[in-house]
Amino acid sequence: MDPLRMTGAWFGQYFYADGRAPVRFIANLAEEDGGGGFAGEVSEPNHIAGTAPTLHAIVRGSRSGTAFRFTKQYDGESDAAHAVGYRGAIEADGAEAAGEWALAGERGRFRMTRAVLTNEEQAAELAVTRGAGTLR
Repeated sequence: MDPLRMTGAWFGQYFYADGRAPVRFIANLAEEDGGGGFAGEVSEPNHIAGTAPTLHAIVRGSRSGTAFRFTKQYDGESDAAHAVGYRGAIEADGAEAAGEWALAGERGRFRMTRAVLTNEEQAAELAVTRGAGTLR
């Protein structure tokens, strides 16, 4: 498997420029074969005032070499409905990625680390993602 592919589970954090506490997230991504496009889902604790303990978002993006961009669109069912733009780079070994996010004039940084899964766990993740129609 190409280590630069975005496919997999990622554990990450995003950071605010004003020093607010970082927010942890989990991203499950799947990169299309040959095109560099990828899609997936993100879950994170709800740090926005509201009722849902967790926020959920859909991710759509693209990768060219080590550089990538994606939009995280919150689903609107969990107290958030806005979109956040991300851009960054994945390390050559595919283990980590980092970059910047932007939302309506606010900016910050993020980083994420690829979860190491067994072959069986990777196959199950891929089957679930494809079965949910994320790639199509």
